[in-house]
Amino acid sequence: MKRIFALLLSLLILLTLTACASKAPAEASVSDEPTDTPAPEAVVDPEEIEWGYQAPGISDTQYWYVDGDKSATSFIFFEDDYLTTVDGETRNTVDTKITDKHIVDAETGGSAFDFVFTDVLTCYDLVSGQWYKRADYETVVKSLTEATFVCEAGSQWKYTFQDDGTMVYDDNGTLKTGTWWIQDARTINNHYDDEGDTGGWFEITYNDEGWSIKSIKDTDVFYPEK
Repeated sequence: MKRIFALLLSLLILLTLTACASKAPAEASVSDEPTDTPAPEAVVDPEEIEWGYQAPGISDTQYWYVDGDKSATSFIFFEDDYLTTVDGETRNTVDTKITDKHIVDAETGGSAFDFVFTDVLTCYDLVSGQWYKRADYETVVKSLTEATFVCEAGSQWKYTFQDDGTMVYDDNGTLKTGTWWIQDARTINNHYDDEGDTGGWFEITYNDEGWSIKSIKDTDVFYPEK
């Protein structure tokens, strides 16, 4: 009798362990379910974006590369009323229109592509689910604000750029304050507080390996202080 009871008890324990084991994968599958990332909203109105233009030596910084990979041979290029797609030697141009801060294909109104812009250097195609950049905005801002830019003609002239869009120009001991903003992939605009509506700009040169700033230039060239 004791043997039969022990056998039944062992069988009950075995069945209990088997049931628990069968439940484990189901619990794990619930926790591993992917979560949907919402599509970005239009932040910047395309009407306000400076598109740039194609010209030898500067056009590469006006091209919009997949995820900002400027070594790629495929990219897109916006101009006023059309979009050009380049894939190696193949080029295709499509008419576009702007609708509620979206750039869409003129023929279908958004079935072929639907671009929204999160900043002046970054856009997202709601149709393909692909990001495009003509420069990496965060990298550009970081390299601009984390260094003091010193004039190659002498360290008595230098610029300091802040995250809040303000800047200070040290003109041989005389400090001038102003504001700055990124106009396009190769241009930083600036405006001094005490000069009315007048302003200027810096032309950006990037490091070869990425979108960090190698130098900026107005009349003179300024390099990040080491």
